[in-house]
Amino acid sequence: MRLALTALVGLSVVAVALATLAQRRSARAARALRQLADTDPLTGLANRSTIDATVDAALDGAHPGQVGVVAIGLQRFAAINEAHGVEVGDALLVAVADQLRAASSPAESVARYAGPSFVVTVPALGDTAAGRRRAAELQAAVEVPYQLGADRLRVRAAVGVAISDRTTTRGADLVTDARDALATAAAAGRADPVVFEPAMRARRHRADLPDRLEHALDTGGIMVRYLPVVELATNRIAGMEALVHWADPEQGVLEPEAFLTEVADTGLMMRIGGHVLAQALDAASGWARRFPHIGLVTAVHVSPRQLTDPTMADDVLTAIDAAGVRPGQLCLEITAGTLVADWDEARSALRRLRDAGVQVALDGFGVAHSPLGTLRRLPVDVIKIDPTLVGGVDRDRRDAAIVEQLVGLAAALDIVPVAEGVERAGQVGALVGMGCAFGQGRWFGPALPLETAERLVGRGRVSPGADVPPIDWSGRATGTRPG
Repeated sequence: MRLALTALVGLSVVAVALATLAQRRSARAARALRQLADTDPLTGLANRSTIDATVDAALDGAHPGQVGVVAIGLQRFAAINEAHGVEVGDALLVAVADQLRAASSPAESVARYAGPSFVVTVPALGDTAAGRRRAAELQAAVEVPYQLGADRLRVRAAVGVAISDRTTTRGADLVTDARDALATAAAAGRADPVVFEPAMRARRHRADLPDRLEHALDTGGIMVRYLPVVELATNRIAGMEALVHWADPEQGVLEPEAFLTEVADTGLMMRIGGHVLAQALDAASGWARRFPHIGLVTAVHVSPRQLTDPTMADDVLTAIDAAGVRPGQLCLEITAGTLVADWDEARSALRRLRDAGVQVALDGFGVAHSPLGTLRRLPVDVIKIDPTLVGGVDRDRRDAAIVEQLVGLAAALDIVPVAEGVERAGQVGALVGMGCAFGQGRWFGPALPLETAERLVGRGRVSPGADVPPIDWSGRATGTRPG
C-alpha cells in the first residue's frame, strides 16, 4: 500500500512538472509568434503594425518635451530594383535599416513602414527646430554610400517630420501627418526635411476623397437630410428639399458644399445622385401614405453629370415607379448657370420628365452665373432666388429691387418663386409684400434627419425662429421643436 502511494505521488509530481514545462513552452511559442508578427522579416525592424502603439506610448509617457515622428522614404527605389535586381534592392533596405538603428538613441524606435519607407519615433523634442534638426541627422545617416557586393550605391531620401502639440491624442494621427510631410517633400524634390503643416492634411483629404466617399456609400456614411420649404404667409410646409450629408469619421458631418464639388465630374457623382434620389423618393412615399392631405413635393438636386447621362430620364421614372409615388411629388433642382456638356441631351431628358409630371426647379437664380437664357433653354416650374439677394431684401434697396423684379418675372412666366436663405422675420415680411409665396432657410429650421422631418411633416407647419434641438446625426433628434 505504501509503495502504491509513493508511486502515485511520484506520478503526480511528474505530471505537474510536465504540465509546467508545457505551459512554459506554450508561453515561449506565443512570445515568438508575437515577435514574428511584430517584426519585418527582411530588416528585423519593428513592422508597420507596431508604429501607432509605439507613438501612443511615447505620447502617454513621462518624457519631457514633444513627441516627434520622422518619416523617411528612399527616392527612385523602383529604378534601383530595375537596374540592379531585387536582391540588391533588398540588401539596400537591410543596410538602410542598420544605419537607422546605429543613428537612433535607445529611447527612439525605428520601424519599417512599407516598401522603401521607414518611421522613427523620437519621444522627447524641445520644439519644431529640434525636430527639424533630428530629422536632418537621420536623413544624413541614410544618405551615405552603400557597398552591396559589386554594386556601390548612394541613395537620396525624402524626409517628413510631425511634432505633437497639446491637441495630439492619437499616435496614428501623428504618423499620418509625418507621412503627409514626407509626400510633400518627395513631390517637391526637397533635399531637406519638411515639417508637417495642416494644409498638407487638406491636400491629402482631397486626394483621398473619392475612395473615402466610395467607402461611405458602401457603409451607410452618406446620409440624406430634409430642409423644409414653407409657405411664407402661413408657415405651412409645402415641400422638403433632400440634401446629402457625409458622416466623415475624421471631420464629422459635412454638408454637400464641403465635398460634392470635388467629385462633380466623376462617375462617383452618379452613385451619390442615385442614392439621394432613391432615399428621397422612399421618404416621399412614406409621407404620402401617412399624410395624404398635405400634398408634399420633395426636391432633389441633379448634377451636370447626371443631366447628360443618356439613361437619366429612364432612371428617374423607374425610381419613381419603384417608390410608388406620383411624378408630381418630385421636383428636380438644377443649379442656375450650370455648365452642361450637352444641353440638347439635358433638355430632352428634362422635357420628357416634365411631360410625365415631374417638376423642374432652377436653383441659385439671380446671381452672375444664372443667365436669363436658361429660362428659355429649359422647361422650368420653379426658380429659387439666391440667398445672397434674399439676405438683404429687407435692408438693402438694391437687393429688394432685384428680388422684386425676379418675383415679377416668375409671375409673368407662370413660374413659382422660392426665396432661399431666409433667416429673420423682416425678410419674410418683405418677401410676402413682393408676392413671393415660398421660402426656406434657418428661420424655419435646419436640414433634418428623416425621423425628425417626418414629425415636422405630420404637424404640417413650422414654428419660425424657434430653437431647434440638437441633432443626433445617426438619424434621431434629441427632442422636438415646439409646436
